[in-house]
Amino acid sequence: MGNRFMGRAAADQGIEPIDGRRARSEKTRGLIVEALMKLIAEGDLQPTSEAVAQRAAVGHRTVFRHFQDMDALYREIDTRLDVRVFAAVAPIAPSGSLKSRIDKIVETRARIFEQVKMFKRATVIRQWSSAFLRSKRARNARLLRGRLFHAIPELEGKSAEAQHALESLLSFESWEHLRVDQKCSVAKAIDALKFGALRLLS
Repeated sequence: MGNRFMGRAAADQGIEPIDGRRARSEKTRGLIVEALMKLIAEGDLQPTSEAVAQRAAVGHRTVFRHFQDMDALYREIDTRLDVRVFAAVAPIAPSGSLKSRIDKIVETRARIFEQVKMFKRATVIRQWSSAFLRSKRARNARLLRGRLFHAIPELEGKSAEAQHALESLLSFESWEHLRVDQKCSVAKAIDALKFGALRLLS
């Protein structure tokens, strides 16, 4: 009752209620993040704050009222990608034949890598000047390694060289090499990784 009365009183005086300001602020923040994500997805791997502001249809100063710097903006993108992509993918159970598990791992990673490839390329450019992006890369590597060993417990009995080789083979960098440098289609790249992983573990 009190909050509604205060809201009406503020409106009568031409003052925007706190809840209204908060909602507008969150909307603007979301527009800025989506603007950066769209620019990267379209191929601009080093978008400027000016370009982000223009795409979001906000003032340049508005970007830095909501985000301390571009690194903070990339943190927000990273959080959204975690929710949209990585968190939505369930770990692969360590059951079934080795081949079936390798197939699932490769197909799952291929789907993820294709979804995030533009953002990965953008972060590769920025990571050497961003402590956050470097730490995030290390965390992602540990996550992928943990999921790999969970799905293929047979790896525990393999040499360190074989473990490192499989991790490298199934990395984003390996996927990029196949897709970009060797110009493989998604299907051919998947087949190549399945072939290599199965031979390595057999």
